[in-house]
Amino acid sequence: MHALQFEQTGDPRFVLKYRELPDPIPASDEVLVEVDTAGINPSDIKNVQGSFAKTHLPRIPGRDFAGIVRQGPANTIGKEVWGTGGDVGIIRDGSHAQFIVIPLAAVSVKPENITLADAATVGVSYITAWQSLISSGHLQKSESAIIIGANGSVGRAAIQIARWKGARVIGTVRDAKYQQDVMNAGADICINTSDENAQETLLTATNGHGANLVFDTVGGRMFEFGLRVLAEKGRQLVIASTEAHRVTFDLIDFYHHEAQLIGIDSMKLNLSDASALLEQMRPGFESGDFKPLPIAQHYPLEKGVEAYIASMNDIKGGKTMLHMK
Repeated sequence: MHALQFEQTGDPRFVLKYRELPDPIPASDEVLVEVDTAGINPSDIKNVQGSFAKTHLPRIPGRDFAGIVRQGPANTIGKEVWGTGGDVGIIRDGSHAQFIVIPLAAVSVKPENITLADAATVGVSYITAWQSLISSGHLQKSESAIIIGANGSVGRAAIQIARWKGARVIGTVRDAKYQQDVMNAGADICINTSDENAQETLLTATNGHGANLVFDTVGGRMFEFGLRVLAEKGRQLVIASTEAHRVTFDLIDFYHHEAQLIGIDSMKLNLSDASALLEQMRPGFESGDFKPLPIAQHYPLEKGVEAYIASMNDIKGGKTMLHMK
């Protein structure tokens, strides 16, 4: 089969290679999936760059995929499946290849009303948003939720999940050019945090109380900003820190508000764990409440290094997808 592979970590332009490798052979408790489409996530790029100490080399990267089962139990052959996992591309070969082996327990049939290419956009972004808002944040109907970094893939997924849950959804961006995209994704309001009155605007939008839940997909200086617009007894969920790794905040104010701070790491979910969450989200996709994420650009696998560079530069916004045929 053909695949992208790296034997050492570093700049993807130099360490990521397009190679011909032996087809993987599934064990008795595994299936072989012919990958149709795979997305490139920021974590895939970080993996190649060397950010994850647990990565075993050499390794095929890629967490998200959609494809067709070609080997396995008879009742799985020909099934169109989707998947993702924090172990994929780290301790087991990933999806940026023509074939991938996954546990039988991780087989999840994609919704019939979305294409394989669209199904491959879901993975990391939706799993992270669901794990944050539903599994850990316990978002409730009629609560208010602020999504910091709402224009990103995880942010867009979070908007749709929060709306489906019946929450009032407030998105934030740091550039006005993304505000309409966030509104189109389903936010009730979108606020530009670069505006000097952004905090007051957010508080006004929550009737002066702050939001019941703040989902911070950015971190850094936005971390303390999120706490300042969090309601009493609110929950702040954090999945990243794209700037400074260390932050400061008013601890006295924090405990007087009886606030909760929750960290989320989707990398802790293996293929089977993530498959269980995809099954929980299936009805949302089948009903149309959840929509696949927008695709910015398509690349054939043989141009995978170019695709990584384009994704790193984020020149168009949206997902960068690899097609295996």
